[in-house]
Amino acid sequence: MKAQVAVQRKLLILVYTLCKKDQEYEPDYFNKKIAQAEAQATQDKLKKSLPLEV
Repeated sequence: MKAQVAVQRKLLILVYTLCKKDQEYEPDYFNKKIAQAEAQATQDKLKKSLPLEV
């Protein structure tokens, strides 16, 4: 029962937020955020590993 209420609450918050911001639901939203974070981490690693140009 508690799990059902938790899922219902998450869905309600999601729908409320989307309506409030007047946005459409994007199923790949989380995957895009992860991809952006990984790309940023890769860029940071490259910047640290490359020697400074003089």
